[in-house]
Amino acid sequence: MRKRIKIYFNAIDGLLWYQALLAGILAGIGFLVRQLINFLLRSSGHVALTSGDYRFLFTTWQGWLLLAVGLGVLVLYEIIDTNVKIVYCDDLIHRRTKSFRQTFLQAMKASRPLFSRRGVWTIFYMSLLVPLCGIGLTVPATRNLTIPDFITSYIYSRPLLFIGYGAAVAAAAILCIRNLFVFHEIILEGKPVDEALDAAKTLMRRNWKNFLGHIILFTLVLVGIVTVLTLALSGGSYALIQSLHLSTEMTRFWTIFTTLFTAIVGSILSLAMLPLEILEVTILYERYRDEAVYTLPEQPAHVRRRVLVITICLAVCTAGSTVMTMSFDRFFPAASSVGVIAHRTGGKLAFENSAAGIKAAARQGAVGSETDVQRTKDGAYIINHDNTFKRLYGDDRKPSEMTLAEIKQLHDADGHTVPTLAELLKTSKGKVKLYIELKGETADRRMADDVVKMIRKYHMEKQTAVISLKYDVVSYTEKKYPDIETGYLYFAAVGRDEDLQVDDLIIEEEMASNATIERIHEAGKKAIVWTVNDEEMMYNILLSDADDLITDEVKQAVRQKKAIQNRNYYERIWDQMLDF
Repeated sequence: MRKRIKIYFNAIDGLLWYQALLAGILAGIGFLVRQLINFLLRSSGHVALTSGDYRFLFTTWQGWLLLAVGLGVLVLYEIIDTNVKIVYCDDLIHRRTKSFRQTFLQAMKASRPLFSRRGVWTIFYMSLLVPLCGIGLTVPATRNLTIPDFITSYIYSRPLLFIGYGAAVAAAAILCIRNLFVFHEIILEGKPVDEALDAAKTLMRRNWKNFLGHIILFTLVLVGIVTVLTLALSGGSYALIQSLHLSTEMTRFWTIFTTLFTAIVGSILSLAMLPLEILEVTILYERYRDEAVYTLPEQPAHVRRRVLVITICLAVCTAGSTVMTMSFDRFFPAASSVGVIAHRTGGKLAFENSAAGIKAAARQGAVGSETDVQRTKDGAYIINHDNTFKRLYGDDRKPSEMTLAEIKQLHDADGHTVPTLAELLKTSKGKVKLYIELKGETADRRMADDVVKMIRKYHMEKQTAVISLKYDVVSYTEKKYPDIETGYLYFAAVGRDEDLQVDDLIIEEEMASNATIERIHEAGKKAIVWTVNDEEMMYNILLSDADDLITDEVKQAVRQKKAIQNRNYYERIWDQMLDF
């Protein structure tokens, strides 16, 4: 077992080298593609394509061209990233020595069948559907693709939808496993796509039990090794530093140094996991195809290369630790500056979208409450999240189908009634900032005008924000009423979303990377994250540079903010390194 681990460990050098070279090529392609996308968007009068403007894709020639570019990029990424690695792994197994250029050209030539209709569909499936079920080889462009949390939360709350979703994920997983060897058949055997699909299916049908058992165990071993090494490095270094009784400054320096070094080692090992998975899948493919025992031959240890990498890492850690020690509080803030906004007025503190929710959120220390406004049949503005009143009040009619008087007759089993926007404005005044989402089919420019009029009536221009999933409505509000704070809710974007004409960019939690938040701030806008209920994700967002987060779990968010404030210096360092 030890010898086998050593063989795989020595193979990491070449795998990471190839990954670095391919990453450079893909970065260059990505840069060119972004320029093309930005040009197409600008030519159509857009700065970005977002989840609230998807119709643009199907109604303009620029949109259709963007779709074509997207498919082309997926095909190109698959060929360059996964297929080049397959060729390299096959060469390792068979002890063939080639230059990177030879390997790259072989993979490109062998990938010609993928430029067919079936080939594009296969890549489309493996690139978009597979990541959603979390199984299989994916390309870097979509490796982190997930279904937004607000959609999965809706699915999980409805039994029939949950069953259907589970069945769809299971079907996608089965298809993925069945077709997992299709790229090996195309690249290594030169088969056309249809023939490769049939061959891959036959090969997996004969060996699926062995494959699943082997690959699951292999993955667990990899994860275990990375976890143990990371914990050993971090825990051991912390214990050693504590035992030396150094000065505060030196303790901080060596803690930062060892934590940074551990983070770099852990990152390198994590980056090696996917290439190692591809290598193991390729070994299994060769074994199943020839019904012979294929193993990875012993690889030479590149001692000089490793010494160089370690030296560079140590130099980076020394320089970084020196700078961060000198500005400790700047790099490792003692408290979270992220404000808490209660979803649907009070989250889980009170009945949703109610005056009681606003009061409860204010008592807990929330800086704001988000609520949903819709227009009635007779032009009044009431508060309700859903398209109908069925879920909360047992009436399946829409707000636009009822008058205010009819809506005021509705109540649930506990006596809760439907509030008006005016009632919530009065309640929130002097307590919390009210984020008013223009909601549903009646969210239009008329609603924007009327809501702003009400805001001004109660002199709450500085204590409210008008937000919506509809960009055309909030951008209209921003242009016509520049003194009113506006926000755009979205969960996907391509292009320069930081240039959207609103004050606040309210991004879905999976989008909330440090780079995205930094781009938003550089454009002079606020970055707000919605709807953050997962405990781990919430902690990460609270440690970020986001301005606010929207949550149903207000108590949990406030409790985590207090816990962040009570951390010791080591916890502050480790939290930031994990975030990095």
